[in-house]
Amino acid sequence: MRHVTQPPRSGFTLAELIVVLAVIAMLSIVAGVAAPPFTHAKTQSTLQRTIADARARALRSGHPVEDSVIVAGTSHRIRALPDGGILSDSVLGLMLADRLAP
Repeated sequence: MRHVTQPPRSGFTLAELIVVLAVIAMLSIVAGVAAPPFTHAKTQSTLQRTIADARARALRSGHPVEDSVIVAGTSHRIRALPDGGILSDSVLGLMLADRLAP
């Protein structure tokens, strides 16, 4: 009886595919963990720009200026006073306003 030899198969084994998927999953987790600081910094700079703009408009006009910003899906109201002060309905707004104090 003759044995027929089959040509070697090309492709990946199931184990190799699982390892590759596990490596991709780990890399995406690492990238996901690194992304929030960037998002937070972007949100913080946007909020600081909004506060600075409201303060500048209040100083120019001599009247209080109200504005609102959305942070993490929540709307926060700020009020810039003609003397350069900032009032806010949130602790986050007040903390950022302190950094922009004249």
